[in-house]
Amino acid sequence: MLRRVVLLLVPVAVLAVLSPVPGRAATPLSFSPNAAFTDTPTSVTLTSSAAFSGTTGSVLLTPTAPATGPSYTVPLTAAGTTGTRWDAAVQLADPVTGTPAAPGLYDAVVTVGDEDQTCTACFTVLTRTEPRIHSCADVTPRRLQRGEDLPAVVVGSSFADGTVVEALEGKAASSHVVYSGPDTAAAGNDSGVLLSRSVHVEPDAPLGYYGVRVTNADGRTSTLERCLVVTASADKVEPTGVTNDMSRTLRLTVPDTLPKTATLRLFWVGPGAPAPQLDLPATGSTVVPANPSVPGDPSTITGTVNFVGATPSLNGYQAGYVLPDGSQHGCDGLCRFTVRQALPPVITGVKGLGTGSSLTRKVTLTGTGFTRGTTVQTDDPDVAVKSVAWTSTTSMTMTVLVAPTVDDTHPVT
Repeated sequence: MLRRVVLLLVPVAVLAVLSPVPGRAATPLSFSPNAAFTDTPTSVTLTSSAAFSGTTGSVLLTPTAPATGPSYTVPLTAAGTTGTRWDAAVQLADPVTGTPAAPGLYDAVVTVGDEDQTCTACFTVLTRTEPRIHSCADVTPRRLQRGEDLPAVVVGSSFADGTVVEALEGKAASSHVVYSGPDTAAAGNDSGVLLSRSVHVEPDAPLGYYGVRVTNADGRTSTLERCLVVTASADKVEPTGVTNDMSRTLRLTVPDTLPKTATLRLFWVGPGAPAPQLDLPATGSTVVPANPSVPGDPSTITGTVNFVGATPSLNGYQAGYVLPDGSQHGCDGLCRFTVRQALPPVITGVKGLGTGSSLTRKVTLTGTGFTRGTTVQTDDPDVAVKSVAWTSTTSMTMTVLVAPTVDDTHPVT
């Protein structure tokens, strides 16, 4: 007869019995608060479950293993008459050099007379660091227009809960450019390295440059000067779109002081960006520099762009400029640009696809309305299009892979 046997796997609890160290009572200790900064004394109350008989003593704080480092002795003063509560002012630093203690967890040994009590990893040493915006490029947007209300992002380090962002006029917080937030719509975006805010610019805000200051709740702060600029009008490009069968002169307005050797360029920001091969450079760029004596005075740059065969895209380009050192700069305002398809592509001729011994063939297409990025397909399963190269609005070449076939007709679309 078959018998069913049920096996029970019972976990075995391994009990580690900790015997009190001779001369030390194994009684709980607690600190309130249980952490202190290294830059300022912190008033701490220590509570023990068993009373000490003395009235004065000390606490020895040692880095919790595996951390290593020096130990620090802090005097204790009895709080009340019960012998279970003690006050201390904790600020850990080397008594000779003043070097702050390393941050982290610390073990404590409290000694009163010939009695002592211990706790492990029961106190934390903290260090404060200043909030930092590392460069003005980490403030978005940097260029502001009178009367604007915009979302803003500040990237940096050592931000904390309640970090305040301010625009500065000179050394004082500005009443004309005001950051608020964090925006509840962006809840969760604030972190130690990113702050999400809103910025409002008064209609009568003075034109020119403003500084930016970030301040943590503990009062630590840092400032960058001339990070923001308020202009009478936003960056913009005129016109904002054309068809891809013409050349057109564009005019870009920016609040930067541009050298006369800057050149206008439309940068591709559509799918797959950056794609320098799809950028559209201007010829004959002319710069009218800003007047440095007029705060917020913009520069303008004009140039002629050949849009013939340009890849069509709604807002797929952004106007900007290139400096003589090769550095590229887009603008922050109304600078998106649209290229529209002038005519649909039509194939009127195919050359090079006929029969032959080679399976890989170069094919020339003629027609109208071809643009950079035009794709080519064939309905014949024996022909696979491998690549397409745009030559002009009326000509393209492509590489195809042709399978052996008796049919020399291959429809192309």
